[in-house]
Amino acid sequence: MATFAFFGSYTSDAWAHMLKNPTDRTAEIRKLIEATGAKLIGAYLMFGSDDFLIIAEGDDAEGAAAGSIVAASGGGVKSVRTHQIFPMSQMPSILAKAKAAVSSYQPV
Repeated sequence: MATFAFFGSYTSDAWAHMLKNPTDRTAEIRKLIEATGAKLIGAYLMFGSDDFLIIAEGDDAEGAAAGSIVAASGGGVKSVRTHQIFPMSQMPSILAKAKAAVSSYQPV
C-alpha cells in the first residue's frame, strides 16, 4: 500500500456554505477516498496556506489522482496538491536505489 498526503484549500463559496451549515466533512471525505479503492487514515483542518490535509492509503497513484480530480472538479476545493509519502524506515532502501542509479545519470 502507498500512502498519500492531499493538501488543499476551500473556495470562498465553500467557506460561506460551511459557515451557514457547520458539519464535520470526514464522512464525505471517507466516501470519496473509499470510492477510489483507498482507505482514509486521517482528515485535518489547517490554517495557513492550506485549509486541509488528508492522509490516505491506496494501491496506486491512479486512485489518488482520481480522488484529487473529483475533489477539484466539485467547485468547493481549489489548489489540491497530492504527494506520495514514505515512512522514514524506507529511506535506506530508497537511498540504495538512488545510489545504484546515480552512475547512469549524466547531468546537463
